[in-house]
Amino acid sequence: MQSIVARTNAAGLVGPELGTDIRWIKAVQAFPMAILLGITFSSMAPRLFRPLINLIVFIPAWCIYWYMRLLLRSMTRQEFRDYERASDVEAKTKLLEATPDKKFPITAWIMSRYKSHERSPEQIAHDFIVASFESTPSTAGTIYFVMAELVTRPELVEELREEILSVSVDGRLPQTQLNELEKLDSVLRECSRTNPFGHMALFRMLRQPVKLSLGPELPSGSVICVDVHQIPISESLWDRPEAFDPMRFYNLRRKPGNESRYHFTSLSSDTPGWGDGPQACPGRTFAASTLKITLAHLIMNYDFQLPFGGRKPKRDSMPNGSMKPDMMAQIMFREREQTNRST
Repeated sequence: MQSIVARTNAAGLVGPELGTDIRWIKAVQAFPMAILLGITFSSMAPRLFRPLINLIVFIPAWCIYWYMRLLLRSMTRQEFRDYERASDVEAKTKLLEATPDKKFPITAWIMSRYKSHERSPEQIAHDFIVASFESTPSTAGTIYFVMAELVTRPELVEELREEILSVSVDGRLPQTQLNELEKLDSVLRECSRTNPFGHMALFRMLRQPVKLSLGPELPSGSVICVDVHQIPISESLWDRPEAFDPMRFYNLRRKPGNESRYHFTSLSSDTPGWGDGPQACPGRTFAASTLKITLAHLIMNYDFQLPFGGRKPKRDSMPNGSMKPDMMAQIMFREREQTNRST
């Protein structure tokens, strides 16, 4: 799944030339795995020795990081010059426009968020690496959870196939935000509700002491966050929260006044995983499009099932509380006959 996501994301993030370069795709896949190994080994060491251990266990991750910066150098320097040469606000705004015939303007978007003295090709390259790191394992993990549910619900797979066919134009998905796939969107949100990407979210560091309404005064430098684990299982928020209901949000949007609510990318107090306010994930629409395109391709072109005697893929956690897939889980895929799938 991570390989599929890395390839799907790459062309949109870094353009077709670097996005199809196998060196970049492999580096994008290897980077989060190197960090995962570093975190795992660091957590196993006694706290006293972790600063020293970290100097060693994260060496592979740092090597991949600098290799990715090297691969990005030519592209980021050229796009940095293009942005700086734009003579006025109108010209810079035009660079921010996203159209189907060019690379997603992430470089211009990143640069627009910096003051002139803060912008540099090196900073842009760093931000590209962060964007690739943040988007790849989280998107792959979401697909993992969706496939874990679909593989045990063949009737749901057929329902989603019918929806995909109903919105396809000449056998292809429309070039929009894919909002037409309302049932698939509902499945994505229900999967994220029942399998949040981490136990905590909305991390913030206090710049000054804060007195809580209940509890002690927290000193500056304290890290506070939201307990994501409790929200999905709250009976005050959800009907039968323990049940996986793939059409839960599809049905909720059918109620008057809810037409624009309960989408996979919606921001609200009951879905803190995307963050909130000006610090909300800026790539959530891009991630949703990647997920829907990838899942539509898998659903329409493959049959899948658990191996004989196999078990449903489970959720595990890393030492820092974020999601970790069951690396021993297996799902069998078989290409569907041409007459049974969309072109």
